[in-house]
Amino acid sequence: MYSDYVNQSIYGIDFIFTKYGLNDFLTVNGYPLLTVIWNIALLAVPFYAVKSLEKYYRETGLKKIKNKILAGVMIFIWLIFMPNAAYIISDARHISNFCFNNSLYRVCPENAWVIIIFFFYAAIGLAAYIFLLNQMRKFIAALWNGKKAAIFIFSAIPLISLGLLLGLLNRWNSWEIFINPIKILKSAEIYFLNPAYFKDWLIFTAFLLALYAGGNFAIKKIYKLL
Repeated sequence: MYSDYVNQSIYGIDFIFTKYGLNDFLTVNGYPLLTVIWNIALLAVPFYAVKSLEKYYRETGLKKIKNKILAGVMIFIWLIFMPNAAYIISDARHISNFCFNNSLYRVCPENAWVIIIFFFYAAIGLAAYIFLLNQMRKFIAALWNGKKAAIFIFSAIPLISLGLLLGLLNRWNSWEIFINPIKILKSAEIYFLNPAYFKDWLIFTAFLLALYAGGNFAIKKIYKLL
């Protein structure tokens, strides 16, 4: 059953917010603003992971085995926290239930403002998603070359897509990979065994690739017009 794959851990942010009643503190149409703040704050982890990598590379040149291992750990941390940026994009789903079902065109004057709030929130996620991927791409290009950097990024996006779905459907948090790795791997397994889950992963991956490629293309076009 679906519920068998949903995170029930006491280390999840859903459990913590519910336990201390934080889900009811400052909400937008029932959506906790603390969750918004938390999700945006998590964007700092992949950002500083790359900043740390850049500094560490300048200091050591990654010449020794221990240097390469530590750099690998930093890249792993970047990878497991990157889905949070893509997850913010998916939070636009909360637009769908801001009015009663019998509202004309499912729009109501009392809560029409919610649309722009969640759109803006999702736009932050999209901008962060593209920026953080390009930040790592620039580092990999400096480390090796542009071609290998592109291969790395486009190989990482399917994993980011999987991480997003593990958070969205299975309610796992990035840091829980260090607490419940076996359970998370079992949850991830279903995306390659169950056709419905596999379809979700495939479509999410395709559109995350499109958002990255299209976003970069648009940024370059806008930059030329300035």
